[in-house]
Amino acid sequence: MKENPQLYPFPFCIKNNIIQFSQLENNGNFKCQKGDTFYAIVPNYTPIPTGMALVCIENDGTGIISVKFERDPNFITLKDCVSMIVWPTPIPNTIPLYFYQGEKYYIPSLKKLDLPEIQISPLYVLKDDNIGFSCYQGYRCLPDKNSKISLTKCVVDCNQQDPVNIYQYALQGGNVKKTGSRNISIEMLILIYITIFLGGIYIYFRIFRL
Repeated sequence: MKENPQLYPFPFCIKNNIIQFSQLENNGNFKCQKGDTFYAIVPNYTPIPTGMALVCIENDGTGIISVKFERDPNFITLKDCVSMIVWPTPIPNTIPLYFYQGEKYYIPSLKKLDLPEIQISPLYVLKDDNIGFSCYQGYRCLPDKNSKISLTKCVVDCNQQDPVNIYQYALQGGNVKKTGSRNISIEMLILIYITIFLGGIYIYFRIFRL
């Protein structure tokens, strides 16, 4: 399979209970011919973005026999290992990728089934590639449906952006909205005043009321 290192996110296919790389078509696009499609970050993307994880999905040609996180980038050359970078925890604008325990093999699915899940399940991936990324809390790039910024540009520029309120991010369905530093400073000042006030009361009763 030929991979375009600039193609982020990349389409992966679920076919016959095996996860496969999508195929390069004559028009230069990668596409799944059959089965379900989801999107993740290609394994040769370095460094791995904060909050994401490299995962190896190993099969024996018939079914999936192993799903595990990897830290060694050299593992991606292993035969029969389909690797990708995903989110290990729920993130707005992602969908769950489940792995169920079958009789002999693990069963991948984008749907919730009435089967026992394996320990690593679910992982979180993208539904499509028509999505950008925005910086969250000045260190982490998250998928943002209203952003046109690529993952690479987001990672490069992330430390230069203002912090983002996680509650606003979740309530707005993953539309990252910056919070001004002035509001944060006011909140911190109020907290400091309250702490000083309560500390003064404590000292008063401890010293003068003994």
